[in-house]
Amino acid sequence: MKPALAAARSMRVLSFLTVNPRTAFTLSELSAALDVSPASLSAILLAMTDAGYLVRHPRHKTYELGMAGVAVGNAAGMRHPVVELARAEMPALAALGTACVGSAIMGEDIAVLAITGRTTSSTREVHLGQRVPIVPPYGQVFLAWSPAATIERWLTGMDPDAGEAESLLRSLAFTRALGFTVVLDTEAVAAVQHLFAELARRPWDEEVRARIRTAIVRQAGSYAVDALEPEREYRVDHMAAPVFGVDGSVVFALTVHGLGARTGAELLRIGREIADVGLTLTRAIDGRAPRVESPSP
Repeated sequence: MKPALAAARSMRVLSFLTVNPRTAFTLSELSAALDVSPASLSAILLAMTDAGYLVRHPRHKTYELGMAGVAVGNAAGMRHPVVELARAEMPALAALGTACVGSAIMGEDIAVLAITGRTTSSTREVHLGQRVPIVPPYGQVFLAWSPAATIERWLTGMDPDAGEAESLLRSLAFTRALGFTVVLDTEAVAAVQHLFAELARRPWDEEVRARIRTAIVRQAGSYAVDALEPEREYRVDHMAAPVFGVDGSVVFALTVHGLGARTGAELLRIGREIADVGLTLTRAIDGRAPRVESPSP
């Protein structure tokens, strides 16, 4: 069953304005960004304004988020306390690099729910509310503890002759065994990151989404590590660790950016720190960490 078109478009409006909270947009600007005709969007904006989810400037004719969203956000925070609990832990994690990002799976995307720290020339731009598709190799910190059938579906489309699936399975095993994932800083990773700003401006443009999906998949062969040599130096884009829910599934991820060049020994230490915070949050929300086999020496 497909969602009602008007409801889906309303969600697009809220998602877009969440990523761009400090900016007001005209009808034509929203129409272009959301890929919805002005005629179709006008009635939706009127209804959302009447309900308090949007505010329309009387002179500039622009729209921005309204106060009704505050109540929804507060209620969601009460229902999902992990986000607020994580905010207290994230500054210390950000100090390990330059920034810490909290995220969760929403439908077929990974959504950014919290950000602490600063953005520098060595860290990619990340926006609150930003979404990226869960296509390989993205989402390893969420997928590593999933059933085999779920991982198999995630790997659909990988070139069997390129060894990409095997590489991803090894990095998933590393994440599962050590409790964290290490993503390398490569040209392929940087190429995807350059597309994020464009995705934030035009999140439902099919051409943009197709390009970013293609670019994400191109990283698969050399995205995350499947082993760490203590004396070797690695150039790292980010590291992430999970928070588990009551059923043992990953409900939240803590990601540290801006780590730069580190030895394998340093990465093991940092990874354990991030993973320990994830386990602390797991206990705080009465979650349960799945039991896994110990990593090979």
